[in-house]
Amino acid sequence: TLADAHGRYRAAQLEVARMRSDVLPALARADAAAERAYRAGATSYLDWAQLQAQRSDARQQQLAAALEAQTALIEIQRLTGQPFVADSTAQV
Repeated sequence: TLADAHGRYRAAQLEVARMRSDVLPALARADAAAERAYRAGATSYLDWAQLQAQRSDARQQQLAAALEAQTALIEIQRLTGQPFVADSTAQV
């Protein structure tokens, strides 16, 4: 239904925004700290590599949410027969 598609669209938009504003920046800071610790000999390469993998996984989650938002947007357009313009400030 239209309500379902709109709900999926909003939820996916919120997830993209959360990943962009909270999760990815925190992982980037942790990754930078882990790299410094590794280069200083305070931690293992494995620890640094695990953080890099977590960061990559988070980016994939963000992209999956963006895809879900687009899919829901297409469904909204199909159901209404009208163009539904997404917020141009929403970035991946």
